[in-house]
Amino acid sequence: MLSRAQIHEHIYFVTVLGIAIGLPLNKIVLSISGLLMALNWLLEGDFRDKVEKLKKQKVGLLLAALFVFLTATLLYSSNIEYGINDLRIKLPLLLFPIVVLSSKSLSKVKYNIVLQSFLFSVVLVTLVNFINYKTGLYLIDSREMSLFGSHIRLSLMVTFAFFLATYAAWKMKNILSTLYLLLAVWLLFYAYKSEVLTGYFGLVITTLFLVFWWIMRQFKQHRVTIFAACLGLSAIIALSFYKAIYPIPTEAFSAEQLHEKTQYGGTYHHDTTSVILENGYYIHYFICHEELDSMLILAIGESIEERSISQPDFFPTLIRYMSSLGLRKDADGFKQLSDADLRNILNGIPSVVYAQGGFKSRLARITMELQKHLEGADPNGSTIQQRIEYWRTGKDIIISNPIFGVGVGDVQDAYNVQYENNNSRLHIENRLHSHQQFMTIWIACGILGLVILLLKILLSLKIAFKTNSVVLYLFVVIITFSYFFEDTLETQVGVTLVAFFFSLLLKQEQESHYLDRRNQTL
Repeated sequence: MLSRAQIHEHIYFVTVLGIAIGLPLNKIVLSISGLLMALNWLLEGDFRDKVEKLKKQKVGLLLAALFVFLTATLLYSSNIEYGINDLRIKLPLLLFPIVVLSSKSLSKVKYNIVLQSFLFSVVLVTLVNFINYKTGLYLIDSREMSLFGSHIRLSLMVTFAFFLATYAAWKMKNILSTLYLLLAVWLLFYAYKSEVLTGYFGLVITTLFLVFWWIMRQFKQHRVTIFAACLGLSAIIALSFYKAIYPIPTEAFSAEQLHEKTQYGGTYHHDTTSVILENGYYIHYFICHEELDSMLILAIGESIEERSISQPDFFPTLIRYMSSLGLRKDADGFKQLSDADLRNILNGIPSVVYAQGGFKSRLARITMELQKHLEGADPNGSTIQQRIEYWRTGKDIIISNPIFGVGVGDVQDAYNVQYENNNSRLHIENRLHSHQQFMTIWIACGILGLVILLLKILLSLKIAFKTNSVVLYLFVVIITFSYFFEDTLETQVGVTLVAFFFSLLLKQEQESHYLDRRNQTL
């Protein structure tokens, strides 16, 4: 016969398991598990003991403190309804630190089951997504290869799951090591195919920090030198990325080389005011519209004008794709297109690099968007250009409200006003938050809120080093990186991922008796 305490302990474990499984899979599972966890915690009682446990977890409670501080900003918010809804989304910041940190630590076996369940749930979701992708559901943009939620949030979970699997494969000395290694390889492959930039750089940055972790553990007496070396390595990587996205022409032309006629007598059009490149080739040079029109009629029975009725961006797609192959946009260039090239163009794929997918494809997209931004193109529909607008607008709001922010209820209203003041070209539906968590928190509750968030990160890293917890360390790095490019705490899944795993890992890694890494496995 189970005692009352054992029943509550089992219910708590089931709810923790439900959240771990539900994070990549289903929001309903998350909500039900969270509510059941809170109810079980209340019915369990013994609050004096829980308070004593919380006193030992001051770092973990910083997320709860951030929630309380955000709530306090309602006092000077005008839009109370918006603020309450935002706090409802952020409720996990209060729930998980208090409940998890004041509950009894999970046993080693149960803790391992939770991490394993999360890992296998992520693998299951990625398998289903990829199968749908291969059936042709996402031919245009593989970043939308996410059936169960945001591809950004999923990319964070894929990154964390990849390192969990890698760590397990390294620690285990049996046949399961091979299984975890295969799972790690699969997740790495999925991250590559999904073309989510946050996932790409999350993996790269986290790997670098993992190397930094290992070096710091091996050569503690040379920490200053190691830190300086890591800064230098980071600068080299940043420079390499800059060169990767900086558009460098593959060819250069003088005015005399811009011929007026094609070899068949057609007339070229050269827009020398535009220097936009596709895969290193000028898009708006060597365009002979009449020859392309004739060749298209022969190929598909439609003229450019007729095709543009069903595919409005057909002509820009055509000339971009031909440019990406280094072809002149005339009859001779059109003849060199393969059947696969023509299918890509008709499917709206504007570059042979895009068609290839993967990391190079994402870099090519970034390069194009930056070029359009530098030429003053319309930012609507462009991920990079829109984010630049978000950051510029957010910066102006912070300058006007640096100390106390505008209040959690007035964040969107402040953005709306600032967009108008800046005469932003963004359409109403594209006028969103900063997509940068540090900036969003600063805008919502001022400099003190930002300090709380930064303290949470730094002190968690300190605990990770103190307890030799590589899992906690990796999670902190992954989430912190996401803060620079995403509003991770502004969605239910994002804030649950952060609050749940921060609380669970801090609790387990500090209080559990199995911190000896020689015996620990997933």
